[in-house]
Amino acid sequence: MRRGDWLKYALSVVVLCAALGAWENPAHAAAACEPTKLVQKYPGLAGKTLTVAMPADSKPVAYRDPNNLDNLIGFAADYARGVFLCLGAPYKIMVAPLSGGLAAASSGQADMVWSTIYYTPERAKALDFVLYQKAASGGVVPKDNPKHISSFEDLCGHSAVAQIGSLEALKLDEATKACLGKGKTAIDIMTAPDRASGMRLLDSGRVDLYLGIGIKGAYPDNMTLSFIYTSDIRAGIGLTKGSTELERAVVDAVTVLQANGFERKLYETYEIDPSLTFPPTIVTQ
Repeated sequence: MRRGDWLKYALSVVVLCAALGAWENPAHAAAACEPTKLVQKYPGLAGKTLTVAMPADSKPVAYRDPNNLDNLIGFAADYARGVFLCLGAPYKIMVAPLSGGLAAASSGQADMVWSTIYYTPERAKALDFVLYQKAASGGVVPKDNPKHISSFEDLCGHSAVAQIGSLEALKLDEATKACLGKGKTAIDIMTAPDRASGMRLLDSGRVDLYLGIGIKGAYPDNMTLSFIYTSDIRAGIGLTKGSTELERAVVDAVTVLQANGFERKLYETYEIDPSLTFPPTIVTQ
């Protein structure tokens, strides 16, 4: 690592360490990060640099810092830094779209994929999960909503796009079947490799709606969330199957960061509803 890069890394560690201490909640004094005990607590992680696949265009979850395009910021990016600092584990971020990140983690090219990764039993055939968040999705339209689309039923006969490999894409398939079942016109469905591509289709008028995460801060000012829906779908981190020790380590770190206020600060910073969180759980099937 070059001296300049090491200095930036060291400074970021100091800042984050200070932040973790500042957010400590006395009510949870027993919850503490122990970065010097990585070898004793998780010997299988000793000497490893963990690789995290993460998108770079999913504001406010993970996106490029406008002041340093080589750096990723956002809820997931900052959460990952907090977890690895808490564990004392070196890591590197592999920039990848959702579909590529899922493939990288499932094949072992990355240790995990971290964004808002929705759990499904089908995905659990290829990945293990650490889940800590309920999912919220929504329909994005131009700000004045010219087609008056405020529900899936309103979408019948219109066009929509979702990201390849996303549960929103499956939701559009369900919605168009519902349209046909009611004798209405099907939805003209497209898929995009990433959110930026999908948003360009919406901005250019090629589609009437983009279906993506239900977070207001994820979209530009000339677009709006016309509806948001939640379900019992849970979200979190996808890990290479069989990563038992790493999964336990991540759960331990997330538990601490939820208890000491670090996680809640991230929700506030990125304007995400904190009620979506729940205690981390490992799911392998």
